[in-house]
Amino acid sequence: MIYRQSQPGTLFAPHNGTSTSKAAAKAARPRVNTDAIRIAYFIDAMGAHGATQPEISFALGIERATVAARCNGLERNGRIVKSHKERSSPSGRPCAVYVRAGGAK
Repeated sequence: MIYRQSQPGTLFAPHNGTSTSKAAAKAARPRVNTDAIRIAYFIDAMGAHGATQPEISFALGIERATVAARCNGLERNGRIVKSHKERSSPSGRPCAVYVRAGGAK
């Protein structure tokens, strides 16, 4: 995947270099930062309890794959981190709990 960043904290949708992937990334561009901001604020609001990707998806109504991509970007940018906690997903699988980088405030 190719990730680009225009300014610190600004995310762009990744693509794999093919024309169809580039077109999909371009179409997603207007939502990328909005979704990332919503997810970051949600994780902030959860404090030390944090949130898993399925919890974020359910609470914000954002597709699970989109949540995963935005969490990866937020983690790469140092905005959020995976805590040492895990919680079960609705299917019973263990999920990482994300918290604000630097701890809950």
